[in-house]
Amino acid sequence: MGELLSNIKFKGIKVTNINVEQKPPKAEYGNYVKKLKQECPQNLNILQVKQLLEKGNLMLWGTYADGTKDYSSFNGYLGTDFIVLDVDNKEELINNLPITTLEKVIDDFKKEFNALPLLYYYSFSDKGTHSKFRVVYKLDGFLNHSKVKYRNTTESVYRIILEQITSKYKYIDNACNNPTQVYWGTNTIVKVIQNFRPIKLEQLREIYKSAIKEDKRKQEEKALKERKRQEELKKYTERQTGEKTDRIDFNKKREIIQYIKNEVDILTVIKDLGIKVKETKREIRIENPWGHTDSCTYKNGQVMDWSNGKVNRDLFDFLQVKISSDLLVCINYMVSKYNIKLKDEFYFHKRRSSTPVWGLVKGVNLCKN
Repeated sequence: MGELLSNIKFKGIKVTNINVEQKPPKAEYGNYVKKLKQECPQNLNILQVKQLLEKGNLMLWGTYADGTKDYSSFNGYLGTDFIVLDVDNKEELINNLPITTLEKVIDDFKKEFNALPLLYYYSFSDKGTHSKFRVVYKLDGFLNHSKVKYRNTTESVYRIILEQITSKYKYIDNACNNPTQVYWGTNTIVKVIQNFRPIKLEQLREIYKSAIKEDKRKQEEKALKERKRQEELKKYTERQTGEKTDRIDFNKKREIIQYIKNEVDILTVIKDLGIKVKETKREIRIENPWGHTDSCTYKNGQVMDWSNGKVNRDLFDFLQVKISSDLLVCINYMVSKYNIKLKDEFYFHKRRSSTPVWGLVKGVNLCKN
């Protein structure tokens, strides 16, 4: 091995020292993972790592603080200066697509990052024509473990970066997005690349910045849609009658729904909403608005579930999918669109009572008593 390779140190990694020649059964897998995560971090060189992997040992590629010995994989996790790519060709086999080769992965990442792997090896499950392998890239610096706000939650920077990479190169297993993913070794040779080229941290930072920028754009777009929805909601939650404002009484929603069913043909409403309806002498078939390819059978005011044939859906479920998930909006939409005159008793009148009304939507109280 060259001078550069000899300088590579694996600091604070966790690895078992239990030699295995094949991947253990799933029933035993948890015991190996538990033992691995309870191991104390070790400092190893490239030759030691190669030998441990060739004996089939389980490994966590991140760096852990000295003395870390706990089952929780994030406990003591500091970050990493490696990226592991796991390719198992599952989707290719399922969809009869060309198998992704090791050469293709190396070529793709050479073009994308001008990088060459530090090492690679074929996994226990590799069967020649069914190619399964792992490719490990060195980073030119240390990627510290940190979490940021992303997609309305907190997420690790590593995962955000890897999600962008695996979404582009779909042959990579999504499990690689997890910075503390565990990987088995192999029962074959681990190939160490003498002239490896690391992936630059600056390149990963640009991927990260782009992902954060796109997430911000989507969140702003979502917030704008929600503001418009709230404005639209107000049109269907109030009825102006002179100087007083009336709102639908929440406690009478069942009676209101039944009243609307008596006033308007719900099948007509469904057709108006663009949901396909096919009527035959034997039955009425309705297109599934949830996006499923199969349709549903409508009988006696109820819908037969498309999966198990049980009567468990009301036609109002279909309306809410197309109109609004908020039942109040759905009701007021129909009242307005089909000129349904609800009974006066279905409304809460502000002048006569201070009882809370049906106006609480996503934490926004539209009732102003």
